[in-house]
Parts: sequence; C-alpha cells; structure tokens
Amino acid sequence: MLTCPLCGVEIDENTRVCPACRANLAGGGAPRGAPSSYGMVLAGILIGIVLLGVVVALLLPKRSRAREPAHRSTSKSYLRQLAIAVHNYHETYRSFPVAEQQFDAGAARHGWQTHLLSYLDERLTYDAIDFGRNWDDPANAAPFRTRIVTFQISGVTDTHDARGYPLMHYAGNVHVLGRVPALTFSDIKDGLHNTILIGEVTEGLRAWGDPGNLRDPALGLNRGPATFGSAWKDGGVQFAAADHSIHYIASDAAPHVLKALATPDGGELLTFPEP
Repeated sequence: MLTCPLCGVEIDENTRVCPACRANLAGGGAPRGAPSSYGMVLAGILIGIVLLGVVVALLLPKRSRAREPAHRSTSKSYLRQLAIAVHNYHETYRSFPVAEQQFDAGAARHGWQTHLLSYLDERLTYDAIDFGRNWDDPANAAPFRTRIVTFQISGVTDTHDARGYPLMHYAGNVHVLGRVPALTFSDIKDGLHNTILIGEVTEGLRAWGDPGNLRDPALGLNRGPATFGSAWKDGGVQFAAADHSIHYIASDAAPHVLKALATPDGGELLTFPEP
C-alpha cells in the first residue's frame, strides 16, 4: 500500500489515479507513513493563522489606547474652534447665535451651528443655504449634506443619518444657545468661565443642520440620548465654556454642579471641577 502525497489516503501501489483527490500518481507515491505535502501545507497555514491571531491580540489594544488620546485631543481642538466661532459671531451681531423661528408654524428653520459656518472656513457652504427655507427642505439638500469636519469627533463611526445627512457630535447648552431672544455676553451673570457653552454627545445624534442640537447639562452625563456624553473609556465629557476655555467633567459629576454650570444667571458660585 502507498499513501497519496496530496491527500494522504492509502491506495494500492498499482493505482495511477488517486480515487479520493484524482491526483495523477504516474510518478509514484510517497512511502506509507511519510507526511504528505498537502498535510504539511495545511499545517503551515493553520500555524500562520494562530500566529496572526496572537499578533493581532497583542497589538490592537495598544493601538486602541494610542488612538483615544489623539481623538480626545482633536475633539478638544474642535470644541475650542466652535467656541471661538461663537465669539466671532457675537463680535459681529452682538449676541449669541440662536435658532431662527419660522413664525407661521412656530418651528425652528436653522440651528445655532449653521450660523457659525462662515467662522469655520465653510463660507461656500453657508452661501449655498437658502435661509428662507427649512434646513431639510429639498432645495437645501446640497449644503446640508456637506460634511463639516469640525462638527464630528474623529473615531466615532456614526457619521450620517438614514437620509444621508452628516451628523453632529456636539450640542449647545440649551440655557445659553437655545434662549429666545438670543443672549449676549452681558447676560451671562455667572461668568463666561463658569458657564457651559458646547459639549460632546454620542447618543441620539442629529444632523448638523438640525436646530434641535441643544441639550441640558443639568440632566446628567451619559444618561441617555437626550444628555451630553462621550465614547471615552472613562465616560468623562469635554465641554467648551462661554469664554472658549475647555474643561473635562467626570461622568459621575454631582447634579447640582452640572446645574450650576448649565445656567448663565443662576447666581451659583461653582466653577468647573478639577480633572
């Protein structure tokens, strides 16, 4: 008896074609008991897969740990750019940006963030918007389907809604950017440095053109789709204050602290907690 050198099946020594794998054995087979070349190749592949799995298991956690600080730093930079854009808007119009109201229906046409485009090097997108129509009107589809880099946190994979509109990974403090009429710097009685302006969000994301990109910090952090929150491992959230300084607040921050930082004129003396 011989062993087929390709599949390892035992065959009669006079057989010229392996009945199992149909290999041509005219040149002779391997001696019985000798390892087949097919088996050796298969073993080599399996060993390679195991080694690759070990390498991936060792490297991926390190890369993940290395990426998060970079994403956090980028988000911090974007928050500062957004807050500075608010200041530049205030310099021009003497107030904070606010959602425009469609008075015949009582609904907001455009959000505070849309009015910042000109101050974020997005003038072409801004000029393409028909402010006489709602943000999601078909006539405004092109500009509002434009991805604005500063509106999204790098590393967050949820970037578009079901309609194809790019999402926004930040929300404004409803007590400051959601007030009608629009507030001014002088209305921030608690101090610009002690009042939240904009913060990170990762649940309940809305398109960046949606006027509903507003949340209440007093509701807590990472408490559901209506609250501020982050994807960072420790759950902390980064915020831009009204003076465009950037602060980190732990996920378990006390409710009275968040409420004090949310209100612009509540009379509280609390400041951002130390990281």
